[in-house]
Amino acid sequence: MATEHRRKNKPERITPREKIPFEKWSLVVFTFGTGALVLLALLNLMTDTGAIAVLKASVMAGSAMLVSYAVNRFAIEKGTVLTATGFTFAGVVSVFSMLTVGIGLYAATYSGLTISSVGELQLQEHGSKYARIIGQRNRTAAEAGRLVPVVRANEAELVQYIECEESESCISRRGDGGRGTVTRALETKARRANTIVKQLEAGEIVRQSALASLNKLLANYQKTLGQTDKPLEERRQKLVGINAEIDQTLSTLDEALPVALLRAYANELESGVIIAERPVATKAINAILAKHAQSLNSVLSTLATGDQTLPTFPPRAGVSSTFKYIGHFLPIAILTAAIELIFPLTLWTYVLLGIVWAKYQADPPHRPQQNGGKPGSDNNPDRKPNRNRRRRNNHKRGE
Repeated sequence: MATEHRRKNKPERITPREKIPFEKWSLVVFTFGTGALVLLALLNLMTDTGAIAVLKASVMAGSAMLVSYAVNRFAIEKGTVLTATGFTFAGVVSVFSMLTVGIGLYAATYSGLTISSVGELQLQEHGSKYARIIGQRNRTAAEAGRLVPVVRANEAELVQYIECEESESCISRRGDGGRGTVTRALETKARRANTIVKQLEAGEIVRQSALASLNKLLANYQKTLGQTDKPLEERRQKLVGINAEIDQTLSTLDEALPVALLRAYANELESGVIIAERPVATKAINAILAKHAQSLNSVLSTLATGDQTLPTFPPRAGVSSTFKYIGHFLPIAILTAAIELIFPLTLWTYVLLGIVWAKYQADPPHRPQQNGGKPGSDNNPDRKPNRNRRRRNNHKRGE
């Protein structure tokens, strides 16, 4: 009796609280983290601002959280158990659903976190393209400037032939000089050469002015782009205007030294002239003009014209644009992929492996059975304890 009294007064052991499994609370934390990332990403992706934009982004982020949590929880709690029991289709559906949701969230979060930086990178690259084009056009114009002494020398040589023809008829080989048909033909070509020289000299002045304007516009472009304290959209509007001015000034630069006109002039010289009933004079004048054309073509062939197409001003950056620059934002891409894709799939895999291992430990294959596993034998795992015998033993101990 004393023993029974002591047992009744003995304090009962408090059953320890069951701990929440890691996969459950980590999935909750993961879902809230995903929702926060999606909210930030959507706010960057939306063009409109204000309370309406925040409300729309919040609703979409909340929906994304719910979908992500539901899909991942069903896949981890249901899909793993069914897959471990041999229901392979459940595993396929689980992985497919997790991949679908994860890829969608990854695309949204990565693009949303990098879209602003991608927009600036596009504008920077556009400015760099214009800097290269301006440098190339300036070099072409400077090389074209070498044509001025060539055309001037041709003009001077034609003037000498005109004087020679007037005094000695050294071209026509008829008479003792005078101003005839051959002289007038040479004077036409000399005046043409003089016109080309004046155009080239005036074009050089325009080239210097256009180049100075282009350098200022390009510096203004870079300065405006570097004002990161202002919103990108505001800077973008200013850059559109600067870009239009650069295009206009480049057109002025191209027209300053008309390379196309010089090529046409060289072809004109190659075509020569025809003086009626004067074959000897015609041949002599054409030989002179062909030599002038050859000297022009030798300089024109060295001009590095390159691609004359002006780059198009880049449109606003979109989701697809961000993936073109994924190498530039590789750490962000890897981190978002780890959060949205790798973690839930890894968690699903380890839970599945844990269930399979637990089932293996509970019922390993080829378990040895002694005494044939007969009911009532000591080695029979299915043997039920004799409750009556246990009660009698406890009663005797109490006495």
